[in-house]
Amino acid sequence: MTNNSDPEVQILKTPWLAWVFYLICFAVCIIFTGAGFEVLGDGRSFGYIVLGFSVPGLIFFLLSLLPGSNYLKLEKDSFTICSCHLLYTYKWSEVVMFKIESIMDREMVGFFTPHTQVDTYKENQMVNYGLSPKQLLDLMNSYWVAAGKKPDKPS
Repeated sequence: MTNNSDPEVQILKTPWLAWVFYLICFAVCIIFTGAGFEVLGDGRSFGYIVLGFSVPGLIFFLLSLLPGSNYLKLEKDSFTICSCHLLYTYKWSEVVMFKIESIMDREMVGFFTPHTQVDTYKENQMVNYGLSPKQLLDLMNSYWVAAGKKPDKPS
């Protein structure tokens, strides 16, 4: 976790273990890309299929390894999730609820925002940025309450 000079702004970054995972996946994609080119060099078209899966993975994991590619920025009026250099900013007033969700035996903090097209809510999950799900939930709720919202029920 990194704090800026502004006490109302916090930036949570990807933990080192996730970087190790990205690096391993990047290495595996390099191996499969090389294998795909090797198979193409032998005149077999199966190499195109291998390249079709490994090259996008190579690009994704390369982008994930670049500095500033993944973080959560908490500010007074909004929070921003940066995932692979794609920014998603939500105002605290847009959030209906934060909740701990279990996805394939992994707990993550999810949040609900009103869906603009339908009468349902859109749920978004975020990685825990090196915090336990409960710690991240408490941190998100503290900013949410400071912005004038009140949690409906404990999660």
